[in-house]
Amino acid sequence: MSAGTVIIETRPCMTAAQAEALNANAPVQDVFPDAPRAEREVIISGTHPSCWAEMFGPAPADD
Repeated sequence: MSAGTVIIETRPCMTAAQAEALNANAPVQDVFPDAPRAEREVIISGTHPSCWAEMFGPAPADD
């Protein structure tokens, strides 16, 4: 690995129904209700938690 490389762990896969829902613009929190906010943000924007914290400060805690 080169300097600056980040390894991101995410959900292993999504179901076909989840992929269809995302393609239909369903809110990610409805498609993955059990996923932590940080994991959902990776799905939405590709921004992983350490970069989010670097750019915006700590993310809000999960409810």
